[in-house]
Amino acid sequence: MEDDKPGAGQEWRENWPLLTAAMAGISFGAIPTATLGVFMEPLQDEFGWSRASLSLGLMIFALVSTPLSPFAGALVDRFGARAVAIPGVALCGLSFAAFSLMTGSVAFWLAVWMTYSLCALLIRSMVWNRAVSAAFVKSRGLAIAGLLSGTSLAGALAPITTQLLTEAFGWRGAYLVLGLGWAGIAWILVILFFREKAEPVVSDSHAPVRRTIPGGLTYGEALRSPVMIRIAVAVLL
Repeated sequence: MEDDKPGAGQEWRENWPLLTAAMAGISFGAIPTATLGVFMEPLQDEFGWSRASLSLGLMIFALVSTPLSPFAGALVDRFGARAVAIPGVALCGLSFAAFSLMTGSVAFWLAVWMTYSLCALLIRSMVWNRAVSAAFVKSRGLAIAGLLSGTSLAGALAPITTQLLTEAFGWRGAYLVLGLGWAGIAWILVILFFREKAEPVVSDSHAPVRRTIPGGLTYGEALRSPVMIRIAVAVLL
């Protein structure tokens, strides 16, 4: 009996828009960390903040993202990747644009970082990986690699883009353009093309029995897991 699943070429022809949308969505997760170095100088010049105060935002991001990632995974399991990704990209864009409203209060700076860090849980890799893995079976590894390259591309392009935007519109304008522009484009792509597809099921009685995929960790198990603890420590170092 021939395999009813589409070949690799057909997968790419049918699902490249989905992968493009996922790459755009996951790319925004790299924007805050990739651009902070560019924003530091104008923020220091305007408010007199120290680099240590500015860097506290990254610490908040790390402290929030690692232990709460299982919560994001649970949301995807319950509501589906699309239902999480659409509001996730929108909220991340709006919260990042809120950095343009800085008044000189370090507490406000850290509060916006906390808000963004919580919103960023909704665009973590597990949100996009689920839909991409379901759409690409024959070339799943290559598709996931392409998905994750969205973060690398953003990390490479965002600092240059931010520098140009800052020179043209100032640091407040740069935050707005990145938050509303970059995330806005990603949000539109996600709405149009990011849809989960069920993996094809072979109905033939001679088809091999499908393997049971072991479930992930619960939130409590993740907090007690030595592997997760080591990952969290590595992120904070």
